[in-house]
Amino acid sequence: MRRHRRPHRQARPDLPRRVRPDAHAIAALTGAFVNPDPVCLQSTGFVLDPRGKVVVSVYSSGAIGRLVPDDVAGLVRYVREHAAASA
Repeated sequence: MRRHRRPHRQARPDLPRRVRPDAHAIAALTGAFVNPDPVCLQSTGFVLDPRGKVVVSVYSSGAIGRLVPDDVAGLVRYVREHAAASA
């Protein structure tokens, strides 16, 4: 028997169908690269410490250069270990 999923609009009719954030405004705030055609943001990632300070940022201008879960988990472990050692 084949199961059919309900379309997203039926599941949450209050959600907009498309969201078009202002890529240039976001880039001005974050430093992200903007693809010229079609206009879209390139991947930009940040890891914050508990106080909200940026620990590391990754900016991509193309198809590579993204934060991956294993790298972030390793960074968090490293920061925690070194914070405990310096305390």
